[in-house]
Amino acid sequence: NSTDPAFAETVTPGAEGKDSFVYAFQATTNNGADGSLWVGVSAGGGDRQRRSFLEPNLTSIPANARITSANLTLYSFDSSGAGINLTRVTNNWNESEVTWNNKINTTAWTTAGGDYASTVYANTSRSGNGTFTFNITTLVQEWVNGTYTNNGLLIMYANEGTTSTYQIASSDAADASQRPVWAYA
Repeated sequence: NSTDPAFAETVTPGAEGKDSFVYAFQATTNNGADGSLWVGVSAGGGDRQRRSFLEPNLTSIPANARITSANLTLYSFDSSGAGINLTRVTNNWNESEVTWNNKINTTAWTTAGGDYASTVYANTSRSGNGTFTFNITTLVQEWVNGTYTNNGLLIMYANEGTTSTYQIASSDAADASQRPVWAYA
C-alpha cells in the first residue's frame, strides 16, 4: 500500500477508464466511448472549444497515504504547441452522459463546458506526436487526504482564444500502448 515506502502503482485503464471530451459546437453530444480526447479550439468561428475530462480510480490508495509522486502521461496524435492547462473538476460527471451542457443526463453544469477550479495544477505545450507527462502530485494528495472529492481533471487550452487542437488517446483507444497512464508512489 502507499503508506509503505516502496509503494508504487501504475495504472493504464481500458474501457473501464473514465474519460470523455466535450465540444461546444455539439453541445448535446456525448463522446465517452470515443478513442480520442480533444482539447483546443477548432477553426470555423462560433463556439468551437473542446475540453477533456479524466478521472483516476484511486481506490487502491489508502486514505491519508503520503503521495510522493503522481504523474499522468498522455499520448498525443497531433498537437500544435499551444499551452494546455490541467485543472480540478468540481462536480461529479458521468462518462456516458457528459456533454458541453450537462454533467449527468439532463443535469446542467453550473457553467457550460464543465465546472472546474481556477487553480492550474499542471500545464504544458508541445508539438507533434508522442507522450507528455503532467506532475499531479499535489492534486492526488489533496484527493487522497479528502481535501477535495475526486471528480477528476479537466484539460483545456490555456488561451481558448487560440485556434488549434490536441488529439489525445483516451482509455478507449484501440492501441493500448497509447492510453493514459496514471502512476503513483
